[in-house]
Amino acid sequence: MSTCFRGDCPGIAPSDVAVETLKEELKERYGLAIAERGSGPAIRLETRPDSVRVGDAQDRDKADLFSQAYKLTLAKDGITILANAAPGLFYAVETLIQLVRPSGGYLWLPECEIPDWPDVECREVFWDEQMHLDHFDVLKDAIRRAAGKRNWRGENRKGHDITKRDA
Repeated sequence: MSTCFRGDCPGIAPSDVAVETLKEELKERYGLAIAERGSGPAIRLETRPDSVRVGDAQDRDKADLFSQAYKLTLAKDGITILANAAPGLFYAVETLIQLVRPSGGYLWLPECEIPDWPDVECREVFWDEQMHLDHFDVLKDAIRRAAGKRNWRGENRKGHDITKRDA
């Protein structure tokens, strides 16, 4: 993975949360900078309605899932994120950040194409105020992490899958 990328975001404002998150997270986690111009590989962010189809999901109202759908393409010559709407761009950026792996002093990304959409439209986090008597900065960090997409299934302490309805 190159250490210098250039951003290519036609029609996306530089202040868009997906663009800001991409720049901040790559810089903080991996020391990577995104330049507006340059010769490095491009990270292209684009929204185009009806560009990503929503497949099988628990939520039967696929229109609710539509805005969060995206396709992430990782190739040697660059990265492309195509989403139906702004929320999909944000979730694709979160997935991209999670895919970066340090290995042998380098950063690695798989070459692949990932079409994705949520299983349900509403994403929730339970915060028990009696158990979390933390400083405000801890709460802010928890909110920021909760806003991000997580690509894993939860388990409780007994090892049961708590994402199932019967758990």
